[in-house]
Amino acid sequence: MKPVLPVQAEDLLFRRIARRIVPLLFTCYLVAFLDRVNVGIAQLQMSQSLGLSAAQYGLAAGLFFLPYALLEIPSNLWFERIGARLTLLRIMVLWGLTASATMFVRGPAQFFALRMLLGAFEAGFFPGVILYLSYWFPSRYRARTTSAFWVGSVAAGAVSGPLFGSIMTGLDGVAGLQGWQWVFLLAGAPACMLGVICYFWLDDRPQDARWLSAQDKAMLEEAHRADHLALHATDAARGEAAARPFAVIRDPMIYALTLIYFAGSCGGFTMNFWLPAMIRDTGVTSTTTIGWLAAIPAVAGIVGALVLSYSSDLRLERRYHLAGCLAAGALGLVGTLLWKGGPTALLVAFSFASVGIFGSMALFWSLPSSYLPRSQAALGIAVINTLGISAGFFCPSILGFVKTMTGSVSPAIALFAFLLAVGCYLTIFVVPERAMAMSRREISEDANLGLPANGSSPAERA
Repeated sequence: MKPVLPVQAEDLLFRRIARRIVPLLFTCYLVAFLDRVNVGIAQLQMSQSLGLSAAQYGLAAGLFFLPYALLEIPSNLWFERIGARLTLLRIMVLWGLTASATMFVRGPAQFFALRMLLGAFEAGFFPGVILYLSYWFPSRYRARTTSAFWVGSVAAGAVSGPLFGSIMTGLDGVAGLQGWQWVFLLAGAPACMLGVICYFWLDDRPQDARWLSAQDKAMLEEAHRADHLALHATDAARGEAAARPFAVIRDPMIYALTLIYFAGSCGGFTMNFWLPAMIRDTGVTSTTTIGWLAAIPAVAGIVGALVLSYSSDLRLERRYHLAGCLAAGALGLVGTLLWKGGPTALLVAFSFASVGIFGSMALFWSLPSSYLPRSQAALGIAVINTLGISAGFFCPSILGFVKTMTGSVSPAIALFAFLLAVGCYLTIFVVPERAMAMSRREISEDANLGLPANGSSPAERA
């Protein structure tokens, strides 16, 4: 038997850690996203039942993101204080109960209040998990594990339509509840159960893991120590400005990157919250059919994101992959306005847009973590994420307002297509080469360490 080299032993250790914690975290994020976007299909019934206008529905969908954005940082600070197990238990049980309680709303005001509560309780889940993964994985392993976790949000788009459409149709009238009420009741229960599972299955820190041997923990600690030294060396090479973390707030490039992220998010939220209603407006009446049709663009987006990410890593190229994705998203949204051939034309256009939009989201996070000095990366990424996620409030709210005022969502979708085109321009002509070239160098460094060149993209290296 050949001896196991140190790099191979380390790789085997981190694969074992990933198998232990990532599938559960992926499942949690999938459920979180299902609870966040289930209003997209539920509104096909609940808007009529509650007397919601399109503007009121859009506002309710967006209100989730106001407390979500405001409370992300405080929740993460509390995460560090009380640990992962109690934090995830708190977040998931409270959001699960709130998601289920939405079945009892009787008017717009109650709906608004519960959407805001849902956002408040879920705040901190995504950045908390990103922080938790950093406890276990050094930077060169973190991208692949973060990507495996992040895909849960995209997978939710493929699952939500068929799942909730079937629930609404199959359980409508059972026990005196309407189909949309069953959607909320059944969507909240898994979150509560997963919160309890996280409490008993996960460990707050690697030191607490009984399933790791003393040798494993020593190897893990050494990997993080080497990573820490490498990050400080990178900061030193970039000069004195890199040592001032708050200087990032005055960097105009941060806001250019935020606009790129905001544009891509608007495209994604358009599909999450409004695609079922748009399919219904083409003449499809069956809720189950609408659910299955709404899954088609999401599946296209998953395939596109995986293929484009692999292509970008394989060719060591970021700029034109990302710009091409943003352009495809813009053209796809424009296609939904021009093609009036029924649901088939709409789904073809949205599938094309989905490949570009989700592909851009998969590639985007390699830019800030490559552009920013290590000491500024945490704050810079937090600024981009907090401002960019505000698209979750503005996008559905604008769509709902425009639909109520004009009877059509076309002007709003044209605006989002324009934003994607602006993002494409910024990527090509404004984002500096440093944000792109660093990705190539870091991938080469991974190769020198004995890792596959395309196995660890630089996204989330900070």
